[in-house]
Amino acid sequence: MANEKDASRSIGLMLTLVLAIIVVLAGGGYWLWSWLGAPPAVQSRMDINRVAATASGRGVESPAYRELLQEANEEGAEEAKRRRGSFVASMPLQKEPITVPVESPKPTAQPRSTTSSGSSKPDQAQTAAAAADKTKRNERRQADLDELLAKIKAKPVGGLKVAGILGGADQGGNSASSYQSWSESLPGNARSAVSKGPGNSDSSAGIAAIEIVPPYWRGPGFIDLGVDSDNSTTPVLAKLETGTYAGARFKAPDGARLTGEGVVIHFTEMAYRGINYKVDAYALQEDTLLANVATEVNHRYMSRIVLPAVLSGIGGIGQMYAQANTQLVTNGFSTQTVRPQAPDGQAVLGAVAGGAAGQAAKVLSEDAARMPATQVMVKKGQVVAIQFMRGVYAGDAIAPGQTGELVRPSMPPQAEAPGRVSSTDQWRAQTEARIEAQRKLQEIQ
Repeated sequence: MANEKDASRSIGLMLTLVLAIIVVLAGGGYWLWSWLGAPPAVQSRMDINRVAATASGRGVESPAYRELLQEANEEGAEEAKRRRGSFVASMPLQKEPITVPVESPKPTAQPRSTTSSGSSKPDQAQTAAAAADKTKRNERRQADLDELLAKIKAKPVGGLKVAGILGGADQGGNSASSYQSWSESLPGNARSAVSKGPGNSDSSAGIAAIEIVPPYWRGPGFIDLGVDSDNSTTPVLAKLETGTYAGARFKAPDGARLTGEGVVIHFTEMAYRGINYKVDAYALQEDTLLANVATEVNHRYMSRIVLPAVLSGIGGIGQMYAQANTQLVTNGFSTQTVRPQAPDGQAVLGAVAGGAAGQAAKVLSEDAARMPATQVMVKKGQVVAIQFMRGVYAGDAIAPGQTGELVRPSMPPQAEAPGRVSSTDQWRAQTEARIEAQRKLQEIQ
């Protein structure tokens, strides 16, 4: 009976070992097949830094070709000026020589002889003319000073104006007038008046919006900050290097959201020519134009499947070693496992190794259950297509402090100097003193 139990136990141990070896070989073969069969990385077909006119030629240009090239450059410059964009001119291979005009030396005045009696009369005439000219200039300067002094002495009508905070309320209580006037003063943001219809009673209905970016515009850009789907709350920045809106920067404050085998990046702010705008734009993959952007995709097969399976098998083998040389004793009502003799060294080592492997497999399984099955990485410098979902207009500009942040002065207020002018009367008195000093200086001269 004992021999049969030992034989069955040996057979079970052998089958468990064979099964563990098969699992290890299958997992290793799958990992090796995945590594060897992985397709090579697709090279980007978009080269923003490529310059089309880098090749040099040895052809000789004719005067007619140079004239046509100059006309084309002028037409392109006018068209770019109308569109408020940029234009890359074509330079001729041969440049015409530039002749610098040579200035002829001025003849030096010959010294006059003092012995001649007839030369004294022209000198006296020149001296008298210079004195009369100087007198006229002094009179004109004196008249200008008198006029300026009379304007200063006149009482100002409105007095000094109180400065206001950009984006805040003005003296009339209008909270948007100061920022609106500042934004309209910028180049390209002036509002144009349109004719009002018979049903329009509000004055704002007769103002047309100024377009900054047309609706549904798309252009190439770069990811300026690396993205990891495991840390999806980090804001994402992107920028445009070329095109009509070169230099524009985009911000996605909500970070990147993992979807499928990529991340979705939604931009809501844009900084262009020193002004922040509210936008609605997405980053698209450059080759497929899908909203899922990814540079590297990791499915975590090794950490989620292979390693826990191998360690679980090793733990099972350790349990078999721990149960070796044991007997099951029963009295018909209860059973008990006893060991007739002390365990040998192999059983002890197998139990230790099996327990450690089983614990490691449990920890890896719990970690894999908490982490997403897919990890997506977007590296810095990844080329993407930025797609606008609506247009951007001058009214979308964000004033400082409009989003809730506290606007503080860049420098703390300093104490007033002892000799500093602080009122309008002191300014006027100081200016009159300077004018009087200038007048006395002219009278002395």
